[in-house]
Amino acid sequence: MNNDVIHARTRHLLTHYLSPMASGPWTVQGACITARALPGYGLPADAVATRVLIEEPDQGWTAAIEVIQRGGRLWRLRIERFIDDSDERGPAELQAAYLDWLRSL
Repeated sequence: MNNDVIHARTRHLLTHYLSPMASGPWTVQGACITARALPGYGLPADAVATRVLIEEPDQGWTAAIEVIQRGGRLWRLRIERFIDDSDERGPAELQAAYLDWLRSL
């Protein structure tokens, strides 16, 4: 799976659908998206760290993403992990399901 494509599509989701970052929840294409502030240890003074959870109940997956914004703009993002709510799929299948969902936006 091409991680660059996943990151680019995730960046698009965050900047076009959820900006400016708030706590949500939002519903986008059947997925529930929530965000909560994280401690900003070691970050520049103007940076805000947020954990974003994207839960797709019909497909049974969750994506956990760490987002750092500076000056109200996306500065960094890191996809922490994918969670299989059914315990039947591996990481590659979860990434593919997440990418398919991102492409549907």
